Amino acid sequence: MSNLNMNVMKTICFFAAMVFAVLVTSCRNGGSQTLSEAEYLHLDSMLWNSYEASVDSLQSLYGSDPDKRDSFSIVYKELLDDALAGNASLALKYVSVPSGLKRVFMVRLDVPKDTLRAVLGRIPADLADSPYAEALRMHIDNDQIEEGDRYYDFNATLPDSSSFALSSLEGKNILLLYGGLGCMGEYGRTYLTSLRNSMPHDSLEIVVYQPCSSLEELREIAGYYPLDVVNVSDFKDDVGTFKILYGAQATPTCFLIDKEGVVRVKSVGFDVERFAEYL
Repeated sequence: MSNLNMNVMKTICFFAAMVFAVLVTSCRNGGSQTLSEAEYLHLDSMLWNSYEASVDSLQSLYGSDPDKRDSFSIVYKELLDDALAGNASLALKYVSVPSGLKRVFMVRLDVPKDTLRAVLGRIPADLADSPYAEALRMHIDNDQIEEGDRYYDFNATLPDSSSFALSSLEGKNILLLYGGLGCMGEYGRTYLTSLRNSMPHDSLEIVVYQPCSSLEELREIAGYYPLDVVNVSDFKDDVGTFKILYGAQATPTCFLIDKEGVVRVKSVGFDVERFAEYL
C-alpha cells in the first residue's frame, strides 16, 4: 500500500474512532438520571471538530495528488455519511435537552417517523409545547410533498406586507424555493435571472419562501438580492408550516410545479436538466 493510501486509511480510521468515542461517551452519560445541555454541546463539538480535522487532513493529501480526485470524493462522502449518522444518533440520545431537540428537528427527514414518535415521548414537560416539539409532531402527522403530488397551498406575506397564497398562481409553472438566495452563490442567482428572462410572468413565477421571523427581515433579504422573484414568508423562522409540509431543510430546496399544480421536480439545489424537461 502506498504512503498516500496509508494516510487516507489513517484519516478514515481516526474519524471512525472519534465518532465511536463520542457515541460511547453519550451512552455512558445516558446511564445517569439526567442528560444535560452542556454534555450534548460538548459531544456535538467533539464530533464536528473531529470531522473538520479529518477533512482538513484529506484536503492536504488531495493537494499532494490531484489526479486522485474521484477517490478522494468517495472518501469525503464516507466521512460525511459517518458524521451525519453520528450527528443523528447523538441528537436522538439528547432529545430531552433544547439543543438536542432542535437538532432532531433538523435531521427529521433522515429518521423514521416511528423513531421520532418514540423519542418525543422522552422529552420533559417544559419542552413538550416548544416550537420544535410542535414542529416535529406536525412533521410526523402529515405526509411531506414528493414528486407527483399536487402542491400544498400555503399563506404567507409579501415584502409590501400584502397577503400571498400559492394558489393565486394556479395555471402557471412555479419554481418554488425554500430559501437559499445566499447559499446558491452568484452562479445560482445568475441561473434564476436567466430562467426568469426566458419566460413571461404569465407562464412562470419564481417564488422564494424565506425562513425569517419578521417583515423587516424579509424586506432586508429582498433588498439585498434584488432579483425578479416573489419573496414570501410566514415569519415562523425555522419551523414554518411550508418547511414542514414540503419536507425542506437544506437551502435551496426546489420544487418545480407545473400548470396543473403537480410537483414535477423536488431537488436540493438546482436540477437544471430536469427543470428543462418541464419548462
